[in-house]
Amino acid sequence: TWHGAALNVSTDLDAFSAIVPCGLAGIRMTSLSALTGWAPPLGAVAEACQAPFTRHMACRLVPAAPEALWSLAGAALQGATG
Repeated sequence: TWHGAALNVSTDLDAFSAIVPCGLAGIRMTSLSALTGWAPPLGAVAEACQAPFTRHMACRLVPAAPEALWSLAGAALQGATG
């Protein structure tokens, strides 16, 4: 099982209708724009979330290029499937 966290800002959530998050039936994904009617800039959201996240998780964030993340995800999936 993989778990994660996401803060959906202005994500198209149509594809999420087929997902049962963490096995919790009846729970649906939402986004800031769906809840508030507007979407703040992604950079502003990232900046506002960085310090609270690192404090709560007791970690240090390291910038990574999207290509590197896809490469890590692919390697993890390959390892999980054998």
